[in-house]
Amino acid sequence: ILASSSEVLKFAMAEKTCLHAQVSKGLKEQPTAGFQFEDYLPLMAVKLGEEGFMEELCNGFRLLADPEKGVITFNSLKRNAALLGMGMG
Repeated sequence: ILASSSEVLKFAMAEKTCLHAQVSKGLKEQPTAGFQFEDYLPLMAVKLGEEGFMEELCNGFRLLADPEKGVITFNSLKRNAALLGMGMG
């Protein structure tokens, strides 16, 4: 069952509020300001549809993976750091 974008956003907000409540009670995770990548996953899945979402995930994997090994390695991440806007050198 596909949810509307507003339903997914409400769910993400509720989950974030719940996480912050748990954190304030002394659990391991630390609270963060604003939304994180994981907060947007449900919304992205709804917007792109199942097929489009999987295609985007695969494109990201191919972008970061070592072409010879077919997996994401430290060296492949280091090599592609500029694409990520990060300086790992």
